[in-house]
Amino acid sequence: MNDILLDVSDVHVTYQKGRHSFEAVKGVSFLLHNKETIGIVGESGSGKSTLAKAIMALQPCSEGSILFKGEDISSFKSAELLKYRQNVQMVFQDATGSLNPRMTINAMLDEVLSVHGKCKENKKGRILELLDLVGLPSAILNRYPRELSGGQCQRASIARALALDPCVLVADEPVSALDVSVQARILNILRELRERLQLSVILIAHDLAVVRNVCDKVAVMQNGLFEDFDDAEKVFSSPKSDYTKRLLAAVPDVNRALARFYPA
Repeated sequence: MNDILLDVSDVHVTYQKGRHSFEAVKGVSFLLHNKETIGIVGESGSGKSTLAKAIMALQPCSEGSILFKGEDISSFKSAELLKYRQNVQMVFQDATGSLNPRMTINAMLDEVLSVHGKCKENKKGRILELLDLVGLPSAILNRYPRELSGGQCQRASIARALALDPCVLVADEPVSALDVSVQARILNILRELRERLQLSVILIAHDLAVVRNVCDKVAVMQNGLFEDFDDAEKVFSSPKSDYTKRLLAAVPDVNRALARFYPA
């Protein structure tokens, strides 16, 4: 049985402004299987978010193709695209900015369900279920994004993405703007949701530590290309590219640093 959900094949994405163009993604290929988590890491400007937008059909590919269950997403009309986005949802990098400041959390989740015609008979119950999934209290339902912490906004953003029962979740830097303790809670939530809901996840980050214990496979991206792409343990234990080796060498070793000041 074919369990491939996404087939990203030689994807190029070019931004054009007048006579000037910039190729942000320069030929990326990978397969995302059912119940698999792929981490994409790289420095700012490496093309990670552009690739995510292409997967979401928010940015067209200049070359290559993205297939969802064997169908090319570039050929989707409005109705097909709406159905595609029920199956493939995104958590955006700026959680607070991605939430409508004029809508309460209840109104935001209600709108998602209404637009897609979901849970017409028990919408309130579904909204409470979504809050419970991401560890948010029902007391926030009538609050606006500005009244929530960064971590709460991120959880609300995840709840919105899960409202339509997607099979693929694209999480773009979901913890980059959060404190370390909050980062750990969000990553634990993503890990638990992946297991409980049998999700496939594309986790985009610039921090190697974020993806190491969460992802089945890891891609290291630089200048629009995958420098490394393999099982997570292989990437961390036997990196192929010099760029990946330099990234790993730059990760602080707390124990080694402490040993300099407090020798045994």
